[in-house]
Amino acid sequence: MTEYSRLKTSRSAAIRATLDYPVIDTDVHTNDFTPAFEDYIAKYGGVKLVDELRKTEASRLNSKSNGKDWYQQTPEERQYNRTIRSPWWARVTKNTLDLATYTLPGLLYERQAEQGSDYSVLFPNNVLAPAGASAENRQALQRAVNHYHADIYRKYSDRLTPVAGIPLTTPEEGIEELEFAVKTLGLKVINITGGVKRPIKAIADKYPADKFPEIAKYASYIDFYGLDSEYDYDPFWAKVV
Repeated sequence: MTEYSRLKTSRSAAIRATLDYPVIDTDVHTNDFTPAFEDYIAKYGGVKLVDELRKTEASRLNSKSNGKDWYQQTPEERQYNRTIRSPWWARVTKNTLDLATYTLPGLLYERQAEQGSDYSVLFPNNVLAPAGASAENRQALQRAVNHYHADIYRKYSDRLTPVAGIPLTTPEEGIEELEFAVKTLGLKVINITGGVKRPIKAIADKYPADKFPEIAKYASYIDFYGLDSEYDYDPFWAKVV
């Protein structure tokens, strides 16, 4: 189907044609193209980090309950293990044109009118994934994510703009990544995690993570950057302003 014929059959484009104001879509999720993205990981974290991530992903896929993922488990197994379903809505497979659209910037740009949209704010599906990485890898992965998306969408910036992921394990870390994303990469929208997972000290002191990793994995709380946080986030909010 040509772009013209898709436009003719698009209900979204038909609705857009009746409006006398621009339509801005503020939540378009996109996928990364792993081979190209890994080049950016290698740039900031080295090829060793690329290898580690590949092994971690393979291990994650093999560590499901009895080697079975959510789709292979019975309802009883899912409930017993509290297995989390993978994000099927973000990984389109049957409609290969749509899968390609949210992976290839040029194709997304071409189909913008078909979606009835004039401008889109893009949320890469991995934009905040680095927030859960180890302290030694978190910044490298976040910079790789932000730089990769800044580069591949720069050519289409008149109608598409990706968000920058900003980790907030500490306010200083957030400020540093914010400066890099805005002043170096030229990004103009940011996305932060809703909170930071931190160990519960009363449990961590009794059961150190290096000796009791299974306990440490669950003995945590979510710091929402509020008044009872261990850190003062006011400097970060001021930098955002």
